[in-house]
Amino acid sequence: MRPKTLNMTQKMLKVFVSVFLIYLAYYLGRMNLGALIPIIREEYGFTNTQLGLVAASMYFAYTLSQIPSGYIVDRIGVRHTIAIGCMLIALGNAAMITWFFPVLIAAQLLNGFGQSTGWSSLVKYAYNYGGNSRKVLGILSSSVPAGTFIAYTLAGSIAESFGLDFAFLIPSAVMLAVALIILMRFPTNGGSGSFWDNFTFLKSKNLLALSFVQLSILSTMNSLFIWLPVLFVDMYAVKTFDAYKLVSIFPLPGIIGGIAGGYLATRWGDKRTIIVNQSILLVLVVAIASLASNITFTIFYALLLVLSIFFRFGSAALFSLGIKSIGLDMAGRVSGFLNFVGSIGSTAVTALIGYIIDNYSLIYVLYLYGAIVAASLILSLFLSEKSPLN
Repeated sequence: MRPKTLNMTQKMLKVFVSVFLIYLAYYLGRMNLGALIPIIREEYGFTNTQLGLVAASMYFAYTLSQIPSGYIVDRIGVRHTIAIGCMLIALGNAAMITWFFPVLIAAQLLNGFGQSTGWSSLVKYAYNYGGNSRKVLGILSSSVPAGTFIAYTLAGSIAESFGLDFAFLIPSAVMLAVALIILMRFPTNGGSGSFWDNFTFLKSKNLLALSFVQLSILSTMNSLFIWLPVLFVDMYAVKTFDAYKLVSIFPLPGIIGGIAGGYLATRWGDKRTIIVNQSILLVLVVAIASLASNITFTIFYALLLVLSIFFRFGSAALFSLGIKSIGLDMAGRVSGFLNFVGSIGSTAVTALIGYIIDNYSLIYVLYLYGAIVAASLILSLFLSEKSPLN
């Protein structure tokens, strides 16, 4: 019995480490742009609206390819799907060094197509090989803030020391290396079922409600990560390089949130965990929006750090409930659909914020977040933990 337990422990550890490091690497090629927006704006003279469109291009492609990526991973397996995605991310990042606006749009479209392969593939891998799915999903979720921190830190440091070009070329090289490792080391497994037969999950009211909860989280989190350096610079007169350093720390509490949320979802249940998460998010967003103009930067930043915990706290419960409602055989497609809807919010809000910053007060950005989270909290009250196709 003892060797069998040890083997299972080793297997779980391998899954934990694999999903964490692979998705962390994805973020090196995703969040570097957000860290560098103030520097790009200064060096190349792009407007906030232009840079908002560049950033939104990634989320636009990411959105369009979520469901196809989920279908692909269910059909051809995790190994080839992730390898293709890594190669696209590498190409997109390398093309950024042209600094020609139309090419920047195209580069981020390629990046977005590649980025869409990551989450669905790793959720599928976690359910196939990970045992306790909520805990694995919690680890996977924690890789988002960890990857964001490392991406911001590396991008800013590389740009400061070696120039902007290398802040995109180095992540490109890393993703090519990841693609090679995946092709050599990952198992091959596909899915089952025809294309149309396996989209019956779209009838699930549970999944539709979960998708809007995901929209509220992703639209707030992703657009805030992109625009937070600009908010620090313009609203609190933080120096440009200090801004990206502070923003690199901002997502770190989400590591605790992801792991804690995965653990507590096994005790509280998925629905209760989601409701708690959305309730606290709403309170924090409203507090930040109401106080932002009258508090010091230190207090404002401290509130943002607490907010960061709850960007990841409910993630494991959300995907667990979605897959439980539909079935493991469609884990890739369910994950893709949830991220598809969530990414619609990221695309729209990321672009909209650039316009708001150029034409209105920054405080309206925070009120927009509050309205989105409030609507998601109402919908989460109607979730069901029964299965399937609720």
